[in-house]
Amino acid sequence: MGLSSGFFGRRSRGRRRIHEIIVRTFARTLGRWYSDESAQDLVEYAYLSAFVGLAGILVWAAIVTLLGARYADYNTGVQNQWCPPNPDGTATANCP
Repeated sequence: MGLSSGFFGRRSRGRRRIHEIIVRTFARTLGRWYSDESAQDLVEYAYLSAFVGLAGILVWAAIVTLLGARYADYNTGVQNQWCPPNPDGTATANCP
């Protein structure tokens, strides 16, 4: 009887005590984090950098689209101005 009561009695009280300490410490730490405002600047900078990054992605997509359209227009204009020479060296008709 001494072995079983000592085994279950002491260890279960010890485990319960450790569990209470861990829960109390965790609750205290969460309370400190919740009431602490020193990281507010860090969160504001994170929001600001996310906004700037998103704006940059949207602007970059618009720039790529505009540059692609401008290059296609330029390329079409250049291709339309090209006049291949006649094999005999005479001037070609309908060339600008």
